[in-house]
Amino acid sequence: MVNKKAIYLLIIFGTFLFQSCGIKARIKKADKQFELGEYYSAGEIYRSVYGRISGKDRELRSKVAFRQAESHRLTNYSVQAERAYLNSIKNNYADSIIFLRYAQILHRNGKYTEAAKNYAIYLQKDSSCLLAKNGLEATRIAEKLKSETTDYIVKKADILNLRRSSTFSPAFAGSDNGMLFFTSTRQFNKKVVQKNSSVTGQPVNKIFYVRKNAAGKWEKPEIIGSEVNTITTDDGVCSFSPDGKTMFITRAYQQLNSDTGTEIFSSTRAGGVWSEPKKIKFFADSTISVAHPAIAPDGETIYFVSDAPKGYGGKDIWKGKLEGDVCKYIENAGPEINTPGDEMFPTVKDQNTIYFSSNGQPGLGGLDIFKAEKQKDGTWKVSNAGVPLNSNADDFGMVFENKVERGFFSSNRGEPR
Repeated sequence: MVNKKAIYLLIIFGTFLFQSCGIKARIKKADKQFELGEYYSAGEIYRSVYGRISGKDRELRSKVAFRQAESHRLTNYSVQAERAYLNSIKNNYADSIIFLRYAQILHRNGKYTEAAKNYAIYLQKDSSCLLAKNGLEATRIAEKLKSETTDYIVKKADILNLRRSSTFSPAFAGSDNGMLFFTSTRQFNKKVVQKNSSVTGQPVNKIFYVRKNAAGKWEKPEIIGSEVNTITTDDGVCSFSPDGKTMFITRAYQQLNSDTGTEIFSSTRAGGVWSEPKKIKFFADSTISVAHPAIAPDGETIYFVSDAPKGYGGKDIWKGKLEGDVCKYIENAGPEINTPGDEMFPTVKDQNTIYFSSNGQPGLGGLDIFKAEKQKDGTWKVSNAGVPLNSNADDFGMVFENKVERGFFSSNRGEPR
């Protein structure tokens, strides 16, 4: 006689074994995507499998929750990241870095009291950590920064923004304040289906521009031609030579298994047509990423962002001198500007003043805009640009009209992320 109970138990055991193998396979896939920098895709997998892991396996739950949180943090989904970090802590994640990351995301979400507690917990583990020290200091001065508002008046640039797309990093075409370029994920060709990036979960970036008409009003944005924007590349975050005839752009290739990161290219304009971009060589090691070019008024000095060795950690701001298609005499912008966090999106206002964004300097949360003024001894005096330019969200990509305190900048404040 067939033992139905034994068969029933065997089926259940087989089901559990199948589910366990399925979960492990999906985690392995997510881990691979995470290591490749495909954070959005990895985060979606971690999120989907977390609830299927047995509550008894706290070690695995803590690891998956932490990777999920990291994926969300790196793609600016800060609300989801906060929940995932907390889940990881509740499951006793083994590495104390969890308290620093949790503090940073609480800071980004404007929860300064809770952020301060977690910065303090982490500093008990690593009292020398500059990121935690600056973060804790930032939570203490946050209310002061909010109360001491500057004279800037901030308004949303409706003509540039489009719902359900990102628009950022504006740049004037040299001294021409009547022509503004920017980076955007908006649809550029109705006949082409734009695939979302596995890194960000959004369509790839392209460069657009707007002109002022005779009445001084901005016209409808247009995309630059295919000479600059291509189907296979992510293009954006540009800067211009003082005469507006040379454009420097950040480019990333979308091919699978590519061993290159972001690169900087230049394109020249003849009439209304831009030339095919040429790659600028910065380092002998081609795997070192360079991005976010900013050209000084002398037309030769270039500031840029890189994860090159011998920096201060994270992404640093560097500078060099352009000679044709090669950048020479490269040097780090120094410890007054750079931190173990990320310093990005430099803008050169004049020969002795640059603006940049940082999540390592003391700020309101996320990326804050900072002003750096060169001193007589060659060092930089750095100050927070204050409210209303800064918020607890990401604020970056500042650009000024010539010789006036007026311009544009990017922010994701007020967006439910």
